[in-house]
Amino acid sequence: MKENKKVIIAIILLIILMFISAYDRIHYINSGIQILKDSNPTEDVNIEAVRATVSNYTGYDTFINGIGKGLIPIATIICPLILGYLFAGRFAYELKTGYGNMVITRQKFKQYFINIVKKTFMKSFLVVFFAETIFLIMCLLIFGWKTPVELHTQVFDSISWMFYKIPFLYCLIHVFKQSLYMSIITIIGMTSTIFTRNKFIIALSPFIVYLLINIVCPILDMIIDASALKMIYPDYLILSFMTGTYFMDNPIIHNICGFAIYIIIAVVLLVIMYKKYNKNYLR
Repeated sequence: MKENKKVIIAIILLIILMFISAYDRIHYINSGIQILKDSNPTEDVNIEAVRATVSNYTGYDTFINGIGKGLIPIATIICPLILGYLFAGRFAYELKTGYGNMVITRQKFKQYFINIVKKTFMKSFLVVFFAETIFLIMCLLIFGWKTPVELHTQVFDSISWMFYKIPFLYCLIHVFKQSLYMSIITIIGMTSTIFTRNKFIIALSPFIVYLLINIVCPILDMIIDASALKMIYPDYLILSFMTGTYFMDNPIIHNICGFAIYIIIAVVLLVIMYKKYNKNYLR
C-alpha cells in the first residue's frame, strides 16, 4: 500500500514536471494571445503570423514540448531519479534486510531473480506510460485536439509526417519509447548492485547513467568522429522523430539499433549480477 502511494505521487509529480517543461511554449502562445487582444500592438509585430501561430496551436504541441522538446526538459531529467528511488534498489534492500532469504527458501533463486527483474521493469514502464498518457489527454483537453498544421517548411524524416497526419498515434509512439527507455535505464541502475549494496547509490545510478551518456557522447563527438555514439544518445533515441535527418538517415533503424544496444547491455549486466548472487545469496 505504501509503495502504491509512492507510485501515484510519482505519476502526479511527473505530470507536473511535464507541464513545467512545456511552460516556455505555453507562455509563448499566451503572449501571442495577449498581442491579439491588445488594441494597439507595436508596429514591428506581424499580426497575421501571430494569429496563425495561436490559432493552429494544439495540445499535441504542448505534449511534445512537455516530454522533452521544451527549452528545459525537466521531466526527462528527473524521471530516472524518481524511478531509481522507487524501484532500482529493491534487490539490494531485500538482500540487506534478509527478506530475500525468506523468499528463496520457498522458491529457487533463479525464479526470485527473474520475478524481481520483471517487477522492476514493468513498474518503471507503467509509471512513465501512465504519467505521459494522462499528460497527453490533459494537453488535448486543455489546448485542443485538432490536427496540427505545418506553418513553415521543415526537413522531416520518414516518420515525422505522422505528427501532421495521425498525431495521436505519433504521440503514443513517443510514450512507448520513453517508457521503454526509462525502464531499461532503471534495470541497468539496478545492476549496480554488482558493485555496491548501498541503496542510495543504487537509487541514483539510473540518473547517473542517463547524465553520463548525455554529457560524454556530445563531448566525444566534438573531440573525435563519434557518430556511432549517437545510437545511444538519449535525446536522439527517444525524440529522434522530431529531429529530422540531422543525425541519422533512417530513424527507424536508429531506434531499433539504439534500443538493442541498451537491451544487450542490460542483459549482460543482469547475467553478471545473477552469477554473482546465485550461489552466495543466502547468509
